Amino acid sequence: MAVEYPEFKFIGLDMADMFPTTIRPENVKFQLHNILHGLPFHDNTFDFVNMRIMLTAFLIDEWPFVIKEIYRVLKPGGFVELMESKFPEDDQVSIVRTVNQQCTMLQQQNFDLIETQERSLQYKQPLSSLAREMLGNWKLAVLALKPLLANKLVDDPEEYESLIDDYVEGLLEEGWEPRMLAYAAQKPLSQEPRTAKE
Repeated sequence: MAVEYPEFKFIGLDMADMFPTTIRPENVKFQLHNILHGLPFHDNTFDFVNMRIMLTAFLIDEWPFVIKEIYRVLKPGGFVELMESKFPEDDQVSIVRTVNQQCTMLQQQNFDLIETQERSLQYKQPLSSLAREMLGNWKLAVLALKPLLANKLVDDPEEYESLIDDYVEGLLEEGWEPRMLAYAAQKPLSQEPRTAKE
């Protein structure tokens, strides 16, 4: 995004140092930080917040705080976009319930929900540009889990990255077809308190 929109400034935030090292445009910077400690920005700082594939990063009771922090740092009229993989619609499973409630959580924080989209990605050759990006993100996420998974999957931790390469190839061979949900919402221009929407 920083390359495509050089007139804007971008900040990437994560608690794990998985930031790109080869392409670093001057209009982007990265910060190590855990959102659960509160976002390190003043109120009404950003025009746009994008968060993706973070569903399993937080406990169910942590999500309202995360949404509240996003609301706090957005300027009035600013936008948030959340994108997650869709799980089966089984409300008996807590993680599934959390996905299904994300839209409601945005509205409870007084965001105006603008659009919800659902798309299917097919991970098989030739990959679309979106599928390539999302598969790359998935690979980075699994690589970041090395401290938790390596001793369960390989005898030698040095073999973990090779195993993940094989895993990604397996996903392509299988033609894995995850469904993605994206929510776009806007912080109202008026800061007057409103009651939660139904």
